[in-house]
Amino acid sequence: IAEKSIETWATPYALSIMGKRLSSNCPYGTGDGYGDGRAISVGEIVVPHDSDGESTDNDYPHSAARYELQLKGAGQTPFCRGADGRAVLRSSIREFLASEAMHNLGISTTRALSLIVSSKGTTSQRPWYSDGAKAQKLPSMDDPRLARYDDKQKREIISQLAAQSKSDPDMMVEEKCAITTRVASSFVRIGHLDLFARRVEMMQMKGAQKGKKQSVEELQRYQELEDMMWHACY
Repeated sequence: IAEKSIETWATPYALSIMGKRLSSNCPYGTGDGYGDGRAISVGEIVVPHDSDGESTDNDYPHSAARYELQLKGAGQTPFCRGADGRAVLRSSIREFLASEAMHNLGISTTRALSLIVSSKGTTSQRPWYSDGAKAQKLPSMDDPRLARYDDKQKREIISQLAAQSKSDPDMMVEEKCAITTRVASSFVRIGHLDLFARRVEMMQMKGAQKGKKQSVEELQRYQELEDMMWHACY
């Protein structure tokens, strides 16, 4: 197999988003380096079906479900900004369970099709909490120091103390890597709309500076933004 070339069945891609306008941590120095840092889409499938739920060629593609397949944690992308692009088993399990819980609660979300652990024992370093980094003990509603406050004020004080006492990870630990195959009808997010809107805005600024009328390129940018909005809505 090593001596023969293997024809790929997919063209992986990572999606760019606008992100913040700051460019301090952008690898390109322009603010355009934001996007999927460890999510790689590998393809899209269309599942035709009729009113009885059975697949038929006659219904394709008018009555069909469209799904995008995405690998999370498979490696670096152009937008990983120096990170390793991997996901660890702990966070992958959490996402798997959370997405299934949301789905069964009737909340539209991505689904986890599969979760695999690195067979070669690949690990990545991730920040974690030492015993000394544990948050301090918070007062209870019966704490005598809060006796002069009503229940609403007590809750507000305890909530403020909880926010102030939250500690950040203070150590690095080795964790097993994993890859989750995520499925959704679309992975378009608000950042993608921001990206296309910014491209339109930049074209308008260039046209205004040169005193020119709308160019073909500017009209194309408008069309791309409109297409993206329709795709996101429907």
